[in-house]
Amino acid sequence: MKWLEFKERSRALAARLPRPAEDSQRRALGNILRFFSLMLVFTLVARGAAAATLPRVGLSRPAAGEIVQALQAGGTVQAADPLGVAAPAGLTVKKWLAQPGQKIKEGDPLLQLDGEEAAEALARAELELERMRLELQKLLDGVQVDTGALSGAATALERAKADAESQRAAAQAAQAGAQSALDAAAADAAAKAVELDALRTQQDPPASGEQLAAAEAALAEADARREQAAGALKEAKEQAAAADLSAGRSVSDAQSAWDAAAKAQREAEKQAGYTRRDNEISAAALRLDIREKEDAARALRALREADGILAAPGAGTVVGLDAAAGTRTGEAPAAWLAPEDSGFEVVFQVTEKEAKKMAPGSAVRAESAGKTINGTVASLAAADENGMVTVRAALEGGSALRPGQSALVTAELSRQNYTACLPVGAIRSDSRGDYVLAMEQRQTVLGFENILVRVPVEVVESGGELAAVEGVIAPGSRIVSESDKPVSEGDRVRELDT
Repeated sequence: MKWLEFKERSRALAARLPRPAEDSQRRALGNILRFFSLMLVFTLVARGAAAATLPRVGLSRPAAGEIVQALQAGGTVQAADPLGVAAPAGLTVKKWLAQPGQKIKEGDPLLQLDGEEAAEALARAELELERMRLELQKLLDGVQVDTGALSGAATALERAKADAESQRAAAQAAQAGAQSALDAAAADAAAKAVELDALRTQQDPPASGEQLAAAEAALAEADARREQAAGALKEAKEQAAAADLSAGRSVSDAQSAWDAAAKAQREAEKQAGYTRRDNEISAAALRLDIREKEDAARALRALREADGILAAPGAGTVVGLDAAAGTRTGEAPAAWLAPEDSGFEVVFQVTEKEAKKMAPGSAVRAESAGKTINGTVASLAAADENGMVTVRAALEGGSALRPGQSALVTAELSRQNYTACLPVGAIRSDSRGDYVLAMEQRQTVLGFENILVRVPVEVVESGGELAAVEGVIAPGSRIVSESDKPVSEGDRVRELDT
């Protein structure tokens, strides 16, 4: 089409030129036309050859998209709620009668323990039960507090008070008698003094000397008796005071003894209360121990009767055997069962940084044995010394899963919508930062050509196959997302589908 257009233009140009007068002029004009025709042909051929060697690129337009951040980790499928099968501790495992992964019914044999050891352990357990029950009876008998000391002190106090009262009464009676004797002696002496004065004043007839001497002697004797009675009263008062002091001391001593006995009694009652409470607590703990020992005795009795065979407590799948043949059982379960109605979970580890983006309820996918099963995070443990966090995720269904099998876990960390997203392959980086190559059509001497232009961008977030970007990207821009050859800014390119 372009060749015909050029030919027509050449003819029109030739028609406007002055017609040559000579053949040489016509030949020169023909040569010029042929030269331009050859140049055009060579240009078209060169352009076609160059176009055939141009890089071919795939284009994408920025569009709204959702960026999903996820991680992958290797995990192990486990029973969500395994049942531990306990065996009496200290017995030798003779052989296993079931294997991991085996489905069993309730009552099926799991392992065989040494029956003779079970019989000996049962005898020891029964003796220990007797001792524990005796100890429990002692604790239940209670604590008695001796009240004899306080009772004796109370009796002594009452006796001291009675004695004091008796001594005071006797002293008061003696003092009253002495006072009466003094009063009588004083009255008698006064009467004798009156009689003597009367004799001395008697005039008709005057008293004889003998009468006066007798009256004076009687007065002197009465005064002596009064003095003697006064001394007796003084002594009675002193004795009463001494008796009162002695009685007071006796009562005080008896009261002090009673106070001390009462204090000791209260302290004894207090300690007895503590002891009773301690006994109650010890008795409660001992009852629990007795119950455990009774359970152990029942288990040993069942083993002895079954010749040492430990049976499955329910139907399910054997998921673990923790006691090897020839070893002795411990406190931990000897075997683990996954009950028929139990679910499954997958256990995997992530870094502490990744764990901060997860939470209970986060979605996960587990791929195992050619099947993909959805699940949700159930729990995240604390980071270990290596900074790794153990995650447990509950799986939906999982009838095709078996405890112990490996699984590839994909865990979703975040999900965010953005207005401008491009394929991850469209993002390029150099020393100046991130950028994309946009394809623009430009007019050149050879016609319209596709030229690549650098457009700086900022990658907001990337994940999976998409990256969210920000930058001066014109709406509808066509961005290079793939190419069959390396391309850079300013390159001419062709679209992959042209």
